[in-house]
Amino acid sequence: GHTWQEGAVIPSHPSIIEGLDMMMLDANQGWLLGIGAPAMGNATVQLFKTQNGGLNWEMVYDTSRHISDPNGLWVENFYPYEEIFTFLPNQSGFFSNGILFSSPDGGRSWTMRSLDPPPGFPDIDCRSVGCKYLNVVSAPEFSSSQAGVLLRRVYLNSEEVRNSLMYGADLSKPPQAQFLYFTQDGGKTWIPR
Repeated sequence: GHTWQEGAVIPSHPSIIEGLDMMMLDANQGWLLGIGAPAMGNATVQLFKTQNGGLNWEMVYDTSRHISDPNGLWVENFYPYEEIFTFLPNQSGFFSNGILFSSPDGGRSWTMRSLDPPPGFPDIDCRSVGCKYLNVVSAPEFSSSQAGVLLRRVYLNSEEVRNSLMYGADLSKPPQAQFLYFTQDGGKTWIPR
């Protein structure tokens, strides 16, 4: 931090970005996540990648280009975890807004990832207003390129949430259960414990 060099302008829509989060894999390779203004509980996402330590950024993903895509990335207002995304040295990435998504290509494309249900919660993946349980999955954290962990919290659906006609856990109440999921293959498979 003794010296600083000005980089190129980030190719985004600065008027809609309200939050930024950055992660660097090494001195050159990294990603910058821009979060738009929230509307109806969701905020848009813009993801940028650098190959030269942040001097230049390339936009690799923009929610506005994936509005009707069921695998489109949005930041949900009820997401309780600090970290939203992470990448591994092989360019595979993970994003969570309560649901886990993965990218095989440095963030250009994303796919929703289902996780095996933990013991005792066979209908945990229900995604409608009348579900008994709601759950929130964190973005993974990796200790190596293969070993990682994520957290899945299970909440009892409340009458207030059912009456609001919106999917979202009441985070003011403690979860019914929490499960750690482990991977030893870079996030290809996740095992609940």
